[in-house]
Amino acid sequence: MFISALPHSLLARGWASIDLTSPFAQLALALNLSWLSWVLYADAIVSPGGSAPTFTATISREAYGMAKNKIIPAAIARIDPRSGVPRRALLLNFVIAIIFLFLLPSWHSIVAATSELGLFAYSMTAISQQAFRRADPPARPTGSRAPRPSPPPAS
Repeated sequence: MFISALPHSLLARGWASIDLTSPFAQLALALNLSWLSWVLYADAIVSPGGSAPTFTATISREAYGMAKNKIIPAAIARIDPRSGVPRRALLLNFVIAIIFLFLLPSWHSIVAATSELGLFAYSMTAISQQAFRRADPPARPTGSRAPRPSPPPAS
């Protein structure tokens, strides 16, 4: 759909000449929908503000769990008695974020690193499921195994 919406004037010199840094917003401008481009640019600025607190809380809880499992120092797992939040884990998360911010050269590389680390974190769930299943097999089948292929019909 996106490719068919590109104006022919952009395609006149071939695909190599197209350089869209914000494809949907620039497409909206090319189609004279400036209000939509403003909405898309504003969304690109505001959206990370919604996911940042979620990731911050998630990562601090992961650091807390790692400290409880003795993977990182146990001092990280200390929970603040007044707030019930693992503040040292939050501080660790902040320090790691600052290191990434200063080591990565551009916004694109920060987004790429975050995406790759997110994929890595989500891939751990499948590995964890198999480890838990081997450690404590369920009494009955859970239905999450792939079905066996049926044999070909006899001719």
